Amino acid sequence: MLINKAGDMTPYDMGLKPCRQNTLLLPLIWIASWFMTRSGKLKIRKIGLEGLNPPYLVLSQHQGFSDYYITPLELFHRRANYRGSDA
Repeated sequence: MLINKAGDMTPYDMGLKPCRQNTLLLPLIWIASWFMTRSGKLKIRKIGLEGLNPPYLVLSQHQGFSDYYITPLELFHRRANYRGSDA
């Protein structure tokens, strides 16, 4: 059972613009992600994604911290928008 400890029942404001990653930090994010995933010899194969253009939705459970390193590599050349429920 889910419990709302904050007591905030206001709906999510769909008019807010999403928080975008800083363009100047993108190369640093990509390089850091690449180095963080090298120890596991990660190989990303984008099969069947040719011609897929943004906007698209990437679903991730974030059960491990490696999701935060893998997602920027999968979205390489594109920025991600992160918006949590508490943002």
